[in-house]
Amino acid sequence: GRGSIAPVNAFHRVSEERSMSGAVRGALRRFAAAFGHPPGANASSSIGAVGTRAMRRSFASKPAEFTFGDEDQARRYDDALASQVFRPWCEAMVEINEPVPGNKVLDLACGTGINTMLLASRVGDKVPGGQVVGVDVSRGMLAVAEAKAKNAHSSAPASDGANPDGLAPVTFHFGDACAEDTPWHEPFVGRFDRAYCHQGLQFMADPIEALCRVRTALAPGGQFTCATWAPIEHQPLFLAVHRALCGPEVARPEWGEAMLAPFAWNSSGDTRGSHAEGVRKLEDALARAGFDAPDAAVERGYVYFANVDAAAGVVRAAPFYAELIADEGLYERYVQAVRCRLAEVESELGGFARVDVADASEGGWGVVEAAKKSGNLKGGDVMAIPAVAYFGHATAPWNVLGTKG
Repeated sequence: GRGSIAPVNAFHRVSEERSMSGAVRGALRRFAAAFGHPPGANASSSIGAVGTRAMRRSFASKPAEFTFGDEDQARRYDDALASQVFRPWCEAMVEINEPVPGNKVLDLACGTGINTMLLASRVGDKVPGGQVVGVDVSRGMLAVAEAKAKNAHSSAPASDGANPDGLAPVTFHFGDACAEDTPWHEPFVGRFDRAYCHQGLQFMADPIEALCRVRTALAPGGQFTCATWAPIEHQPLFLAVHRALCGPEVARPEWGEAMLAPFAWNSSGDTRGSHAEGVRKLEDALARAGFDAPDAAVERGYVYFANVDAAAGVVRAAPFYAELIADEGLYERYVQAVRCRLAEVESELGGFARVDVADASEGGWGVVEAAKKSGNLKGGDVMAIPAVAYFGHATAPWNVLGTKG
């Protein structure tokens, strides 16, 4: 059972930084359920605190644009990242701000609906009244999300208004989170009990405006939770991919620079050492948007792949992927470069770990199980590569006077 493989700690605390771990033990246990340390072992012993060693370079604070294009790219994005990367982090974020059946919830920057459908399963649960609304700026992403929701809602609604498949009704809306010409929030003022934004704030031109809109869309006392990646220097897999693209084997530094965009939340390029800057920025943004009790923390989790070749496939989500695979030899050199750079990063940041597929499948979320069904895993071990994110949480004011967005 899950209890037999859970480690001492689910998230590895970043030294000298606060964590939400004490307040959200359930979410943290689930995060580590598919990744075990021997009973009694120090959960943080195998992976040193990232950022305590000098890195070979720091990165510009405004990396090249990472675009989200057509439906084909959105499908690749979903295939490359949904189960192996995003699903466990969405699980943890949702359990920090756990909805109940019948809640009306918002998923801002919903992408291909990874978190949206998770929320639908939590607020539906055969209880009428639950509703999920997803908002995104990519029409390609929304098309994939809508198809996913349609497939999930294949059963007809029950006579009492509840859905027999346990999923709440889901609707999707196009809109830039903060642009003046897409005021997506106006039809939803005071509508939602809870709101979420998973890995979206770092792409927004004006995240504070986006957060103001979220707060306006929440009912008084409504809860908001978000997650953004820490800088790439704290993400072993993506740092290895970045170096592989920039290195002599591939020699496409513009592709490497584009891979920095998802990790650009911190305002300063030199991110060695403390994560305090990213946490402070997130708390400050929530406060400036008019939320009460803003809180943010550094949390550690994992991304899961069968092997290095599968891990290198995260590049399928990138806008330049078609050009990369057009040259078969170039892609082979890229995969080999990722293998070398990942070993290099592992020596810099600490060892990675592997977990038995059977234990991981037993542990929760269906992360590995989904990979097995798609043919990506045949059995044996799965790689668990560390990753770091900033989680933020805040409450819409009960007293709404003077807080209109």
